[in-house]
Amino acid sequence: MNSKKNILMLSALGLAGFVGCRSDAGNVNTDTDSGVVVDTGSTNPTDLGSPTDAGSPTDTGARTDTGPRTDSGPATTLSLTALLTPATRPANNTAVSVTSPAMVTLTPRFVAGSERGNSTGHCRFAVWVGTLVGGDFSAVQLQHEALIGDAGFCDDVEDRYLTRNLAVGTGVTSFAGTYEEFCQTAGCAAGASPTREVYLSGFATGPMAVVPTPTMVTATDVAGTATMPGSRAAALEGSLVRLSNVRLTSLGAHPDGGTATNFLVADATDTAGAHAIQLDMSNFVGAPCTRDSLTARMIGGTVASVTGILEIDFGTWIVKVRTPNDVAGANCMGDAGM
Repeated sequence: MNSKKNILMLSALGLAGFVGCRSDAGNVNTDTDSGVVVDTGSTNPTDLGSPTDAGSPTDTGARTDTGPRTDSGPATTLSLTALLTPATRPANNTAVSVTSPAMVTLTPRFVAGSERGNSTGHCRFAVWVGTLVGGDFSAVQLQHEALIGDAGFCDDVEDRYLTRNLAVGTGVTSFAGTYEEFCQTAGCAAGASPTREVYLSGFATGPMAVVPTPTMVTATDVAGTATMPGSRAAALEGSLVRLSNVRLTSLGAHPDGGTATNFLVADATDTAGAHAIQLDMSNFVGAPCTRDSLTARMIGGTVASVTGILEIDFGTWIVKVRTPNDVAGANCMGDAGM
């Protein structure tokens, strides 16, 4: 979501400073637990394995943090659907507690942002959580920060809530935290769709669960900007969507190595590419294979289907690809990802 902030770790250059993260230079993990949801301490199966691909930063604007979060009063208890539906969603910076309906992780834990350079640097972790049904107003990004300590890399840091082995399909029984909306560092323009997230103060998991079937959409349905979104974009923010029979209209260059990391695809019938949407695959394991697969098809090449999380990233709607399996025809055992 804002989370969107979906922000990537600086690559192996080891440079200090946030990449699109809150600019709080000090306090991290300053949870103000509402006492409504407690961490069960449960662990989740399936290690992520190989380190997360750092890819190319997907947002370049720094978020402004006002410092440690203060207690905003008793948490508002509501369902995930009510949290996201326009008629019932709370005001920005409201303490919330969500315990229904049954929920599941739609992505593994990933690094949404980092500050590198010493043991007091911060790692910002995120995961998308949705209902078992999916569809409109069904999913939100959850975030939490931890100190990098002696780990060296954020991938190796064990977070209090978003643990290293948090995998797709992990059941979520409840979460609590501060509901936040974000557009740009200068704030939301009139009528703009903000990205929505919850900064955690509690997170409890249960048994593995079934991930919902992605919602079928066209690129035209979801492409656009914060002020001019596609007709289905706002309702499906954070949820799994699937594009079918799209063609590549642009291969974006990675700023530090020339490797394509962001791609534009449009509906086959949109010959001018007027409603193309960006595909991003920089946060997750397997990103190099996915990039290679799409690059090998070249501009004009077709993709039978693409699945991912729909989010608004600093004013632009994108589909975030989680794994090579999200791109039809990608094969990490073959040459060039095909």
